[in-house]
Parts: sequence; C-alpha cells; structure tokens
Amino acid sequence: MVDPEFAPRIQPFKRGGSGSISHSEAQPETLPDKFEAGTMNCHGLCGLYAGATFLLEHDVASVRAHEMALWRQFRDGLRDVSHVQVYGPAESEHAVSIVSVTVDGMQPTDIGFLLDMRHGILTRTGLHCAPGAHAAIGTLPTGTTRFAMGFANSTADVDSALHALAHIRERRGTSTADVMATGQTT
Repeated sequence: MVDPEFAPRIQPFKRGGSGSISHSEAQPETLPDKFEAGTMNCHGLCGLYAGATFLLEHDVASVRAHEMALWRQFRDGLRDVSHVQVYGPAESEHAVSIVSVTVDGMQPTDIGFLLDMRHGILTRTGLHCAPGAHAAIGTLPTGTTRFAMGFANSTADVDSALHALAHIRERRGTSTADVMATGQTT
C-alpha cells in the first residue's frame, strides 16, 4: 500500500483501466486504483503463493538435488540410445533440469508428437523462443526436442522417457500422419 500523502508525487508504473471505473479510459487518481492498471493476475498470484508454500515445505536445495539426479539419470541413459544428439552442459553444476535432443533423420516436432501420442510423454519442440541459441548450436531451422525433469517426476518417469525415445528411434519410419490415420498409440 502506498502512503496517501506520498501517492500524488509518483506516477503509476502502468496505466490501463480499472475495475472500479470501467467506463473511463483514464487511470483513476484515487487509491489504490491509481497504481492498479487492469485486472490483477489472480491465477499468477495463486501460482506464486502455491510455489512459495511448496518451497517453504521443501527447501530449494532438495528440489534442485532431486531434479538434477533425474537430469543425470536421463543424460547417462541417452548414451545407450543411438543416433541421438544431446545439447547443453555436460556437468550438472552448469545445468538446469532440462535436456534438449535431436534424433538423426527425424524432425523434433515428429518426436514430440510421437512421444505424446504413443507414450503419453509431453515435451517441448522447436526453437523455444530462442532462434539465436539454436543458430549457435546448429539446430536451425527445426530446433530440438526438450525434456524437463521436475520435482514431481520419478526415476521411473526418466526410464519411461528413455525407453520411449529409443522405441521411437527404432521405428522412425512410421510418420506422424500414419499415427493420426490409424489412431495407433502404441
């Protein structure tokens, strides 16, 4: 809350309507509306609260340790999957719990689609809003398939992802169009 005596001396960071004087396009001068442009991000605030509460129960170090153990398991397991290129740091102290890959002869979007449809594994594919990074690592114009390990994941989830990636690599002749046409998900 801004002190009412101080409020007239400062300008809002953002302007853009209010919930209390909706008919006016001008930012209200009354408090607290003067500093509350638009509708507050209630979903975001609830997410922030849930995240902060979670971290009070599980400290940041234990969350990171769990995620990085899964990261190491996944990175180590990828050594046994042929024709997969791994991008990013090789040492966990320089990494976050994300691993990006390409598979020889396959598009990242096809890999992501097949992981989802056949194995129920969600990944992020493409350029990840970072075309410059992909230019630097040589994955333009298609990008990579990105796996993220989180606190809710388990070692069994990592094993499943490794198995699924190997399975897709072995059966790479089956196109996403074939999967869509036949409804085949296994």
